[in-house]
Order: sequence, then C-alpha cells, then structure tokens
Amino acid sequence: MKDHYQATYSGNLLFYVNLGLSIGIFAMGWGYFRLQIFGTMTTYSILKSYSGFNFINTKYFHEWFPYDYYQNYEDLINQMHCPRCNFEPANDNPSSTPRDILLSSMFGNIANLIPCSRSLRTTGSRATFFILTDNNTFSMMTPDSIKIINGCGLYVINLGVCEKLTPRIFFALRHLIYYNFLFPRQHLMDRVIMMDLYDSIFQGDPFPDYFERDTLYFCSENLTFSRSRGNRKWLRTIVHDDLLRYYPKHIVNGGTILGSVSLIIKYLELFMIYVDMTRLQFLKADDQAYTNFFAYSGILAKHQIKHKILDLSDFIVCVHGMQYYPGDWRLGKYVTPIGKKPHLVVHQFDRSKMMKFNVYIACPRDEMNVTRYMRGITDEEFEMLNDFVKNGSFYDEPFKKLHYINFEA
Repeated sequence: MKDHYQATYSGNLLFYVNLGLSIGIFAMGWGYFRLQIFGTMTTYSILKSYSGFNFINTKYFHEWFPYDYYQNYEDLINQMHCPRCNFEPANDNPSSTPRDILLSSMFGNIANLIPCSRSLRTTGSRATFFILTDNNTFSMMTPDSIKIINGCGLYVINLGVCEKLTPRIFFALRHLIYYNFLFPRQHLMDRVIMMDLYDSIFQGDPFPDYFERDTLYFCSENLTFSRSRGNRKWLRTIVHDDLLRYYPKHIVNGGTILGSVSLIIKYLELFMIYVDMTRLQFLKADDQAYTNFFAYSGILAKHQIKHKILDLSDFIVCVHGMQYYPGDWRLGKYVTPIGKKPHLVVHQFDRSKMMKFNVYIACPRDEMNVTRYMRGITDEEFEMLNDFVKNGSFYDEPFKKLHYINFEA
C-alpha cells in the first residue's frame, strides 16, 4: 500500500486562481482566505501564528499527503532501487536523516526531476524530498518517471487542478503552499531546504553537520544591485528607505532558502505579512525582491531571526554569472574560483553549458522513457552527449575570455 501511495498520490484539492484572485489572509484586518472547491466558496477557520498574525487553518491540507501527521518519515524512505549517477560524491561531514526535508515544486514542467533526484541519492543523502505539483504537470510524468522517483524515495504530491498562473503569482503563491504543507508536520522535521527543482543539482549531502539549526540561510549570486536594473526596479516597489545602500550588496536568490523548520515557518509567515496575498495579480515585483528586503533591511533581526547570506565559497552556491569563468564543470568536481572544495548543492547549474552537459553525462537518460529530462538541451545535443556517455568521457570546450565579465565575490 505504501508503494502505491508514494509519489503517485493525488489529492482532491482544486485551487482556482485567476485575474480575480480570491486568496486572502486573516492578518490585521486584511481580509480572509477563500478557496473555490467544486464550485462552492468556503471560509476556513484561522490559526494563530507565532507573531500574533492569523493565517489559514493548515489542517485543511491534510489530504495532500496520505500519511498520518505522526508517522515517522524514516519508515517511508526506500531508495534501494534508485539508479545512481556516475560521479564521486563530494560529501563533507554528511549528517542528513529522514527528518531533514528538501521541499520544491514543479508547475508546468518536470525538467530536471530525474537528474536532481538521482544525484541526491548518489550522494547517499537520507533526507526526505517532497515536490508539490498540480494535476497537469503531474500527468507529464511517464511510468518510467514514476518508477524512478519511487525507487529514489521521493514524494511528488499532486495538489489537484490549478489555473495557469503567471510566474510572478506562482512565485508568491508557493510560499503559502509551502507554509500549509510544513506547519502541521513540523514536529516530524528538523532542517528544511526550499529549493528550485529545474536548475539545482547535488554534488554532496546537502545537510552537513555544520548546517546550523539556529540560522536562516540565503544564497547570494555573483551580481550586485548596482549591475542589475531589473532587481533594482523590483526592490524600488517595496523598499521605502534609501535604495542606494543596496547598490553594493549581492543579490540574494529567491529560490534557495534553508534553516530549521521553525525558522522556515517564521520566514514564510513574514513573507505573507509583507506581501498582500489578497492582490497577487497586482504584484509589481517577483518574490526575490522581498527575499532581498528581508535579508538586508533588518526586518529579520527585529523578529529575532538570525540569518546568514551564503557566498560563492559556501556549501550551497548560486552560480549565475559564473559560467563565464574557467573551472572543472564535471558533476562532483565543480568549485567556484573562491571555493576551496566542491560545493554540496549547485543552483543555476544549467547557466553553464559545460556543467549542464556534464550533468547529463553523469546522469544520462539511457533507455528510460522520460520526457522533458532536462531543459535547454536539443535532441541533437542529447544524441551528441550520449556518445560521451558511451565513451566514458566528459564535455569540455576552450575557455573564451569575455571583456564584460566581472567577478564580484
């Protein structure tokens, strides 16, 4: 029965979001939260949060996951049949247990689902991996895909039918989705990594023993606000103090945030306090602008949340911009110019053509019938890379120095 439910459970939730978005949150008189379920509108009771603000009663979402709130995840994990990737893990004091949670989502695409899950289990990580999705995206998985994620001990949870969302609305809405998934299960969890699925890959166990439980971690990019007009424009819509003081600061990526489950829940609550969840269709900035606001404005300190911004030397890195620098881009070997050892998680790996190709070579599709295996690789390139797999070689190309690169770390 467990194998039947694992990774294939489909709940009955229908969440309906359109231009007239009907989501609201009981928070200081902001309104109320409503979901449209099978054509009827229902207002749910509220749950008092740590900060004194009120949020949606999370117990409604128990149907998302078929196991009891009190069931130990260690009894559920079975990764004995996960096809390993061909690389040597770069583990650094690994300490993961099934109580450590990786949390992601996929809406509209399943790219990198299989390479990401296979690379995680190749490292020997014992963490529990949940991926939340909607009905249309869930249906993109082939029987081979489901067999692999079952074998790798992942849980892909179908939330039901969802209206097509703009990326901006989805980026904001996923905070509410994550919150409602984590809150009633926090007693089963220790550390949590919220991550982007499509462009993240594992080189080692992402939960080393120096992952501090009293710290909320963000991941910075090799880019400052002074060099990103788009990020400055977003920030200008929400920041009411001197924007110039943000210019020398490194942009914090909105897709990789980690900490203890209690800190992650507090962060998600803060996000829903500062973002008007009743008017998501009118948002003028992506969620990343709010992530940077929290990281640099002092708001977290006021809420007694200790935080740290990881840079390009840390155990988790965001490598936007690093594709212009020479390096060993083989999976399990990659380290930035200021890093001293391979990083455990590489976010935005597909920004580098060489790393993207080498990830495929290390975790090839082989004879598996898996659609949308990785994004940004053409059919002709897949054929070319399959020759590298057969020959046991890796992809490399001469480094071309560009005049506009700027290493800022």
